[in-house]
Amino acid sequence: MDSKFAARIGSNRDYQAIVADLAKLRSDMTQLANHLANHLAKGSASAVNAAQAQLTAEANRLMDVASMAGKSAAKSVEAQLGAHPARSVMLAFALGFVNSRLLSH
Repeated sequence: MDSKFAARIGSNRDYQAIVADLAKLRSDMTQLANHLANHLAKGSASAVNAAQAQLTAEANRLMDVASMAGKSAAKSVEAQLGAHPARSVMLAFALGFVNSRLLSH
């Protein structure tokens, strides 16, 4: 670049204003990028928290369903045992005898 041209550009107020505006724009863009990065990181954390809450709620629901099914099955077995006590005792004895024979070998 010609030194006369450089001296003329350097002294021009419009040029100085453009340089200042570009510096300000660079600073604003850096701040915007940092803000977006922070916002996305917070958004990711909130999305993870929401997913975790949803999974916890579903796990609790499934545990309640399994618990109710287990209680129902236990009541059914208890009713069957109460209805046929002699058969239940004989079945328990037979299962115990078979298990003892299998474990003794």
